[in-house]
Amino acid sequence: MAKAVAEGQQALSKALIPALKKFINGIEIAAGFFSTIEHELMSFENKASNADDDPKKCHYMVMKTEAKDMKATCQTFYAVLPTEGTDQNYVDEWLKKQKKIIRVKCSVPGLAGKIVKAISVQSFRV
Repeated sequence: MAKAVAEGQQALSKALIPALKKFINGIEIAAGFFSTIEHELMSFENKASNADDDPKKCHYMVMKTEAKDMKATCQTFYAVLPTEGTDQNYVDEWLKKQKKIIRVKCSVPGLAGKIVKAISVQSFRV
């Protein structure tokens, strides 16, 4: 009985409690995201309610501001991209290696030699 209780306690402390802590951390991160979205939507609502009677002008002004924000975000993202080694992605590099392997293993002289040898062996068996 004591062994079962000890194993249960160990399972709780080694598996369940750390998993719950990670789950709670994920929920807190999600809550922070939703809080940020809520503030942005409230700001958007305030801008819309404070606008003039012209909805086209309001839309234009909001979109102009959003475009500036998106441009700044894109420039920040572009600035952190690595400058070297980005010409080829993993698939391009893999394909290049595979073509080289195929060229080496299936070279035309070697392949032709194997075909001629196979034909010669077959013709002698007849």
